[in-house]
Amino acid sequence: MKQFFSILILTSLIITGCGSSTSDKNKIIGTWTVATAYEKRTELQNKYPTNTDRETDSLLKAQFTGMVYTFSADGKVVVANKKEKKEGTWQMMKDDKTGKELSALEIKGNDWGEAWFPSAGESLFYLKGIDNAINAHVMSAGGDGMSIVLDLSKKE
Repeated sequence: MKQFFSILILTSLIITGCGSSTSDKNKIIGTWTVATAYEKRTELQNKYPTNTDRETDSLLKAQFTGMVYTFSADGKVVVANKKEKKEGTWQMMKDDKTGKELSALEIKGNDWGEAWFPSAGESLFYLKGIDNAINAHVMSAGGDGMSIVLDLSKKE
């Protein structure tokens, strides 16, 4: 009986410890630099890329690499590259039914917007245990049909 209670207490401590991990919202806060960008494609398209696919990826990489996103705890975001700087707000998306915070971002500016979703797995932080790398499937709110993947690393 003692062993049962010991196992029960140990299990509850493990569950409690796992549940108290930092939320994605807290992990996002800080400055992130785009390491690379490429067009979101199906597995088949990735397996057999065309010259147009390669050209598109080359253009996206040139356009987005080095772009810096700075997320503040107060819900503000600054997006900067060599040519321009945009300001806006950000928030974590929530499940419509449960209200639970998702690992997805909604970013809005005066005349622009983006939605970030996990590109691989269930979290923007695709490398388990590593909180300084994001792999985001980004969709522009501009209605231009742009659907890209950004790999970002956190500036320390």
